Amino acid sequence: TGAGNSARVVLTWGASPSDLDSHLTGPIVGSSDRSWVYWSGRGECDLSPFACLDLDDTNGFGPETITISQVQPGVYRYSVYDYTNRNNPSSTALSTSGAQVKFYVGDALVNTFFVPSGAGNAWAVFEWNGSSLTVFNQLYGISGVPRPSLIDPSGSGRVEEEMRRLLGLQHAKPPR
Repeated sequence: TGAGNSARVVLTWGASPSDLDSHLTGPIVGSSDRSWVYWSGRGECDLSPFACLDLDDTNGFGPETITISQVQPGVYRYSVYDYTNRNNPSSTALSTSGAQVKFYVGDALVNTFFVPSGAGNAWAVFEWNGSSLTVFNQLYGISGVPRPSLIDPSGSGRVEEEMRRLLGLQHAKPPR
Protein backbone atom coordinates (compact mmCIF):
# COMPACT_ATOMS: atom_id res chain seq x y z
CA THR A 1 0.00 0.00 0.00
CA GLY A 2 1.56 3.28 -1.06
CA ALA A 3 0.59 6.89 -1.56
CA GLY A 4 -2.67 7.35 -3.38
CA ASN A 5 -4.51 4.49 -1.68
CA SER A 6 -7.28 5.03 0.83
CA ALA A 7 -7.78 3.86 4.41
CA ARG A 8 -10.50 4.08 7.07
CA VAL A 9 -10.51 3.91 10.84
CA VAL A 10 -13.87 3.04 12.42
CA LEU A 11 -14.48 3.47 16.17
CA THR A 12 -17.47 1.85 17.91
CA TRP A 13 -18.26 1.47 21.62
CA GLY A 14 -21.10 0.87 24.07
CA ALA A 15 -23.56 3.24 25.72
CA SER A 16 -21.09 4.51 28.29
CA PRO A 17 -19.14 6.71 28.26
CA SER A 18 -21.32 8.63 25.84
CA ASP A 19 -18.56 10.68 24.17
CA LEU A 20 -15.45 8.97 22.83
CA ASP A 21 -13.47 10.87 20.22
CA SER A 22 -11.38 9.70 17.27
CA HIS A 23 -8.09 11.52 16.74
CA LEU A 24 -5.80 11.08 13.73
CA THR A 25 -2.58 12.94 13.11
CA GLY A 26 -0.79 12.63 9.83
CA PRO A 27 1.61 14.10 7.32
CA ILE A 28 1.02 17.25 5.31
CA VAL A 29 2.74 17.13 1.93
CA GLY A 30 5.40 19.81 1.58
CA SER A 31 5.38 20.69 5.28
CA SER A 32 7.04 19.52 8.49
CA ASP A 33 3.77 20.30 10.30
CA ARG A 34 1.28 17.53 10.95
CA SER A 35 -2.45 17.46 10.37
CA TRP A 36 -4.86 16.71 13.20
CA VAL A 37 -8.32 15.36 12.43
CA TYR A 38 -10.78 15.28 15.34
CA TRP A 39 -14.23 16.65 16.34
CA SER A 40 -13.26 20.32 16.11
CA GLY A 41 -11.05 20.00 13.03
CA ARG A 42 -12.77 17.45 10.85
CA GLY A 43 -10.23 17.73 8.05
CA GLU A 44 -10.81 17.55 4.31
CA CYS A 45 -11.05 14.43 2.18
CA ASP A 46 -10.91 16.35 -1.12
CA LEU A 47 -7.99 18.63 -0.17
CA SER A 48 -4.90 18.42 2.01
CA PRO A 49 -4.62 16.65 4.46
CA PHE A 50 -6.83 14.19 2.51
CA ALA A 51 -8.27 12.88 5.79
CA CYS A 52 -11.66 13.62 7.35
CA LEU A 53 -13.96 12.68 10.24
CA ASP A 54 -17.55 11.88 9.28
CA LEU A 55 -19.25 12.91 12.54
CA ASP A 56 -18.73 13.50 16.26
CA ASP A 57 -20.92 10.97 18.08
CA THR A 58 -21.65 12.22 21.62
CA ASN A 59 -24.47 9.77 22.47
CA GLY A 60 -22.57 6.49 22.65
CA PHE A 61 -22.04 3.54 20.30
CA GLY A 62 -20.55 5.36 17.32
CA PRO A 63 -19.47 4.71 14.73
CA GLU A 64 -17.03 7.54 14.18
CA THR A 65 -15.12 7.04 10.94
CA ILE A 66 -11.99 8.82 9.83
CA THR A 67 -11.24 8.35 6.14
CA ILE A 68 -7.82 8.88 4.62
CA SER A 69 -8.82 9.50 1.00
CA GLN A 70 -5.24 9.70 -0.31
CA VAL A 71 -2.46 8.14 1.74
CA GLN A 72 0.48 10.54 1.94
CA PRO A 73 4.12 9.63 2.62
CA GLY A 74 4.77 9.74 6.37
CA VAL A 75 3.32 8.46 9.62
CA TYR A 76 -0.32 8.46 10.70
CA ARG A 77 -1.18 8.05 14.38
CA TYR A 78 -4.61 7.12 15.69
CA SER A 79 -5.90 7.57 19.24
CA VAL A 80 -9.19 7.56 21.09
CA TYR A 81 -9.95 10.11 23.80
CA ASP A 82 -12.66 9.70 26.45
CA TYR A 83 -14.07 13.22 26.31
CA THR A 84 -16.76 12.32 28.86
CA ASN A 85 -14.04 11.63 31.46
CA ARG A 86 -11.58 14.27 30.25
CA ASN A 87 -11.02 15.54 33.80
CA ASN A 88 -10.46 12.07 35.26
CA PRO A 89 -7.16 10.58 34.02
CA SER A 90 -7.56 7.52 36.25
CA SER A 91 -11.05 6.68 34.96
CA THR A 92 -11.65 3.07 33.91
CA ALA A 93 -14.73 3.99 31.83
CA LEU A 94 -12.82 3.84 28.54
CA SER A 95 -11.48 0.36 29.33
CA THR A 96 -14.99 -0.93 30.09
CA SER A 97 -16.66 0.85 27.14
CA GLY A 98 -16.41 -2.09 24.76
CA ALA A 99 -14.59 0.21 22.36
CA GLN A 100 -13.12 -1.31 19.25
CA VAL A 101 -11.30 0.15 16.30
CA LYS A 102 -11.34 -1.41 12.85
CA PHE A 103 -8.61 -0.33 10.44
CA TYR A 104 -9.18 -0.83 6.71
CA VAL A 105 -6.85 -0.23 3.79
CA GLY A 106 -8.99 0.00 0.68
CA ASP A 107 -11.80 -2.48 1.38
CA ALA A 108 -9.60 -4.93 3.31
CA LEU A 109 -9.85 -5.15 7.10
CA VAL A 110 -6.22 -4.95 8.26
CA ASN A 111 -6.71 -5.14 12.02
CA THR A 112 -9.30 -4.92 14.78
CA PHE A 113 -8.18 -3.38 18.07
CA PHE A 114 -10.01 -3.90 21.37
CA VAL A 115 -9.59 -1.37 24.17
CA PRO A 116 -7.28 -2.80 26.84
CA SER A 117 -8.27 -3.01 30.49
CA GLY A 118 -6.96 -0.55 33.03
CA ALA A 119 -7.10 3.11 33.95
CA GLY A 120 -6.80 6.03 31.56
CA ASN A 121 -8.92 8.44 29.56
CA ALA A 122 -6.86 8.18 26.37
CA TRP A 123 -6.03 5.16 24.21
CA ALA A 124 -3.01 5.16 21.91
CA VAL A 125 -4.14 2.64 19.29
CA PHE A 126 -1.62 2.50 16.42
CA GLU A 127 0.59 4.25 13.94
CA TRP A 128 0.85 3.44 10.24
CA ASN A 129 3.25 4.63 7.56
CA GLY A 130 1.25 3.51 4.54
CA SER A 131 2.68 0.00 4.60
CA SER A 132 3.58 -1.18 8.10
CA LEU A 133 1.38 -1.00 11.16
CA THR A 134 2.80 -0.42 14.65
CA VAL A 135 0.40 -1.43 17.41
CA PHE A 136 0.43 0.58 20.66
CA ASN A 137 -2.89 -0.47 22.23
CA GLN A 138 -2.11 1.33 25.50
CA LEU A 139 -4.22 3.41 27.86
CA TYR A 140 -2.84 6.53 29.52
CA GLY A 141 -4.22 9.44 31.49
CA ILE A 142 -4.40 13.11 30.62
CA SER A 143 -5.29 15.61 33.32
CA GLY A 144 -5.49 19.37 33.33
CA VAL A 145 -3.06 20.88 30.86
CA PRO A 146 -1.02 18.04 29.36
CA ARG A 147 2.74 18.31 29.72
CA PRO A 148 4.10 20.19 26.73
CA SER A 149 5.53 18.15 23.90
CA LEU A 150 6.34 19.08 20.33
CA ILE A 151 5.16 16.95 17.49
CA ASP A 152 8.13 15.16 15.98
CA PRO A 153 7.98 15.74 12.20
CA SER A 154 10.10 12.64 11.60
CA GLY A 155 7.27 10.57 13.01
CA SER A 156 9.49 8.78 15.49
CA GLY A 157 7.90 10.36 18.58
CA ARG A 158 5.41 8.47 20.67
CA VAL A 159 1.71 8.89 20.01
CA GLU A 160 1.07 9.61 23.70
CA GLU A 161 3.30 12.68 23.68
CA GLU A 162 1.74 13.94 20.47
CA MET A 163 -1.78 13.52 21.86
CA ARG A 164 -0.90 15.15 25.18
CA ARG A 165 0.27 18.26 23.36
CA LEU A 166 -2.67 18.39 20.98
CA LEU A 167 -5.30 17.75 23.63
CA GLY A 168 -3.80 20.56 25.66
CA LEU A 169 -4.65 22.86 22.74
CA GLN A 170 -8.26 21.79 22.25
CA HIS A 171 -11.10 23.89 23.57
CA ALA A 172 -14.25 22.57 25.23
CA LYS A 173 -17.12 21.29 23.14
CA PRO A 174 -20.13 23.60 23.00
CA PRO A 175 -23.13 22.40 25.01
CA ARG A 176 -25.64 20.37 22.95
